[in-house]
Amino acid sequence: MPDRTIKATLLLTSALGLFYMILGFLPGNQWWGFNHLLFLPLYLRLIIIAVIIAVFIPSVHGNLSSTAEFVTRTRKPLFYLLLPILLFFLLRVSVHSLGDGYQRSFEIEQGAWYFSIEALDFFIHALVYHLINYFVAIPATTAMAAVSMIAGIAFVYILFRMAPFEKATRLLFILSVLGLGGSQFFFGYAESYTLLYLFAVWYLLLAFREGDATAGFAAITAVYLLAGLAHQLGLILLPSYLYLAHIRYAGHPRRLMIFPFVLIAAALPILLPMTIDRIFDAGMIGSLSDYLLPLTDETYGLLSMVHIFDIVNQLLLTAPLLIMLLPFIPQFISNKKRLAPALALIIPALLFLLCVDPKLSMARDWDLFALPVTLITIPFIYSLLDSRQAETSFNKSYLTGSVLTALIILFSWVALNSSQAAHLQRAEQIIDHSVKGQPYGYELLAFYYSTNDDIESELRILQKIEPGWRSARIYGKIAQANYVLGRNEQAYQMAQLGVTLDNPTLLNILIAGVTAADREEYDRAVFYLRIATDMDPTDIDNFCKLGDVLCHADSVDAALRVYFKAMDIDRDYPRPYFCLANAFRLQGDYQKAVEWMDAGMRRFPSYPGARDLWERIQVLNPDSADTNN
Repeated sequence: MPDRTIKATLLLTSALGLFYMILGFLPGNQWWGFNHLLFLPLYLRLIIIAVIIAVFIPSVHGNLSSTAEFVTRTRKPLFYLLLPILLFFLLRVSVHSLGDGYQRSFEIEQGAWYFSIEALDFFIHALVYHLINYFVAIPATTAMAAVSMIAGIAFVYILFRMAPFEKATRLLFILSVLGLGGSQFFFGYAESYTLLYLFAVWYLLLAFREGDATAGFAAITAVYLLAGLAHQLGLILLPSYLYLAHIRYAGHPRRLMIFPFVLIAAALPILLPMTIDRIFDAGMIGSLSDYLLPLTDETYGLLSMVHIFDIVNQLLLTAPLLIMLLPFIPQFISNKKRLAPALALIIPALLFLLCVDPKLSMARDWDLFALPVTLITIPFIYSLLDSRQAETSFNKSYLTGSVLTALIILFSWVALNSSQAAHLQRAEQIIDHSVKGQPYGYELLAFYYSTNDDIESELRILQKIEPGWRSARIYGKIAQANYVLGRNEQAYQMAQLGVTLDNPTLLNILIAGVTAADREEYDRAVFYLRIATDMDPTDIDNFCKLGDVLCHADSVDAALRVYFKAMDIDRDYPRPYFCLANAFRLQGDYQKAVEWMDAGMRRFPSYPGARDLWERIQVLNPDSADTNN
């Protein structure tokens, strides 16, 4: 019979599995880390529930264990890479609305190559984007998704090649790591943590070998640097790196010579980004206090119930296996050999999880906290598997149920994110439930709808932002969406509210101008459009809009001056040619109207509305019998 620890683990796993199934049929979003089934089709929910129940049948998961163990023994990489390659592609993320994927992709598309917080990660994503676009045009999110899936293939390869232990114990370790929520990074997730996650887990595997004196410290240093330069969060590995250096070179005759190099390597992920920032004046990395939660903030402080509940959800989302294995904490503590190196990873990760401020909300910043949870979970599992009791507890086939349950929960979350409809439904519910960063969350989701020409949904999401939280930028976007949908009166009202705020955006001022013109409030329209041309003196269309309003206001001479300014910006742009032709038509100057019309038609014969304008100009022909001046 299993000992009491195993019984407690099985009971906890069963309770967690049952809770997961129940949440799949209960409305609400407070359990955002564990209610994935709620957003999946009923048939898929029932299949996943049946599989969870099946893994607790010894004959079922015993056969699964045998099959998976065979995979871990094979030395043919293609064999165990084929399935992940297919899964990463087929179940890739459909929408990038919860993280900063759209923001980062926009920056890359605008030509940026460097961002200090994630120096190496940002550079690699930008490099891949420009390399691919040399041959075929793709958005930056596609390039970031490609990097994600390639990193996932590397992750699986490294894990199978470097996983410690043998036979069933090795199998449990590999499946445990793959079942963590961080694996979502490899399903086309367009964000800044994918490479960090790959390098950090690689570092862990090397660190485990170093503890057994089977890995070179140079390799550990190299991978530590890759993690730290990939993202500033990689510095969470610093205590572990210094600890490994200490135990490696303690008593070494060359210690005094080696340690300065160790310290330089340890500080390089901080020093290099700061140096680049100073050279290019890109903005210094913020102080530590900028990232920490206040202790007693009533809304979202370190000790607030909302924050504590978010941490529980984060653990359920990214490491349900850790919760299932809580009964093994005494065994973990008893493993004196592994306790100190494990704590060098776990303590900094735990402090990060508890103290760092999620700027959006933890549900949308799940990716920021995925690595710290992983750094807590993997050393814990490794220490347990390495203990003297492992052979009598962990390697029993019935324990496979806990690991497989975690894998099924991960699969349901990955399947949810691969479905556009399910992902959008969950994303909106998460933002609705958010305490922090809700306006920005709505704005990101609205941006997705905007890029997919779903203006109705964009407007619906933007209107969820409370008026007190609407910036001039938000008012401008609401006004623009209304204008595109033909709701000019609503567009006018929103634009007017936006321009009354501090620092109104160019978009807001433009919409205020064009909607005022539609209402024949020409003085107000001219006022706004002149501001717009001052804000961006390179935008030809804005000058033409101003000229058009001046024409409607019977200020044709002023309109001509504006159109000539537009012409001076770029003579290869078609619109000013036809605007000038129309303005001279309004003046009754047939000769100049024809000259500009002819010049425009020769260069841009398919310009929209050119034929109709030409017919109106011909009415002015002084040689025509029906000339109308």
